[in-house]
Amino acid sequence: MADRILFTAVASREPRRLPRIVLERMDAQFLDLGDGPRAGGAERLGPDLFRVRVGDYRSAYGIDDTGLELLVVEIAHRREIHRELKRLRLM
Repeated sequence: MADRILFTAVASREPRRLPRIVLERMDAQFLDLGDGPRAGGAERLGPDLFRVRVGDYRSAYGIDDTGLELLVVEIAHRREIHRELKRLRLM
């Protein structure tokens, strides 16, 4: 259970470009991730990196169990998410 959901600078800019309905669904998804960040369709991308799907968009996040924080590192369209994660050297 995550007490706080944090966004990187890169991830905080992306929601401005999302359609309103996708943004609402993504907000609901982040609230669900606060309850159980490893459940609900989350796929492991790396040792500390997970991905969750919301329509055609994906959000990648990491989990800090010691501080009970969830850090969203990237939000991107499905065809761009892996390219962006490689650019950020997370994959």
